[in-house]
Amino acid sequence: MIYFATKKETALVRSFFDDVQKLWQAEDMAKKAMKNRYVATLGAHRVHELIVRSATTSDNSYSETRVRISKQIEEVGRLAKKYGVKHVMSIIPPADIGGCTTGVDVFDAIVSVPLYGAITRPMIADALNRVLGACERQLAKDTSRVKNPFYWFLELLKFSLQLPFLIVSATGFNVSKIEDQLLGKIVKVGFLLLLVYILLQLGFSKEDLLKFLPLAN
Repeated sequence: MIYFATKKETALVRSFFDDVQKLWQAEDMAKKAMKNRYVATLGAHRVHELIVRSATTSDNSYSETRVRISKQIEEVGRLAKKYGVKHVMSIIPPADIGGCTTGVDVFDAIVSVPLYGAITRPMIADALNRVLGACERQLAKDTSRVKNPFYWFLELLKFSLQLPFLIVSATGFNVSKIEDQLLGKIVKVGFLLLLVYILLQLGFSKEDLLKFLPLAN
């Protein structure tokens, strides 16, 4: 059911964002604890390695948090794409380095050193907030639908139209081919008319039945 899928997506993004903030907090504390002056002379990748090593040693939950984030990055990226949230930035190399424009996923920068330092934490947080906002808006929309009795009649309608093909599928026939044929379309129309007739007999008006249409989108 779409409602439960959206609820799961929203919970995942919230949990992911919380983990990212915990990760940053642990890394900031580890960075402050690094008092060696020579650190300033090291490259960004080497400094990042030292920070990760220090955070792993000082915070028992750091490694687990980092693993959870790594496992969920692709799913969060998929949700960003699903809801139209831009999360891949075009990065132009510095003039002294040269090269072609490169696409960088802002979420990958959570657990790795951003290319040329182009991806910042505020950029990552903004992208996550946009994904979370999109999930929450969709959840609110789905919640209002499940509270609407006409939504359930629409689900019944969809199931009724699929029922004959589910029965045929159980016998081993290729249902997809049947559905695309004229006979399959005729069966669907027949079941639709039958359901409309039953609803009219139950006392539903034509105006009530027309409310099915917006829910189908």
